[in-house]
Amino acid sequence: MEAMACGLFVVASRVGGVPEAIRDGWNGILVNPRDPQALKEAITRSLADRELVKTVGERNKLEAQKYLLEKVAEKQFQFLSQMVLRKQETGQT
Repeated sequence: MEAMACGLFVVASRVGGVPEAIRDGWNGILVNPRDPQALKEAITRSLADRELVKTVGERNKLEAQKYLLEKVAEKQFQFLSQMVLRKQETGQT
């Protein structure tokens, strides 16, 4: 996320929560873990295509803004407000 917020192109392994943030080919390149050849190819590809790196970097900067604390907190507040309204409408306390 830090790299995305800085507008960088991302090459990462498909581990943990990484595939939730990085969509292969859209905002970076994902490789299988413990595959150094795939990692080398992904890095080589990104170094060779400066336009792709620039476009994806700009996209990543915008994408990372979705995860800013203020935005996440606002979404949670909206969700909880809707839940309270639904409870009030159905007469639940």
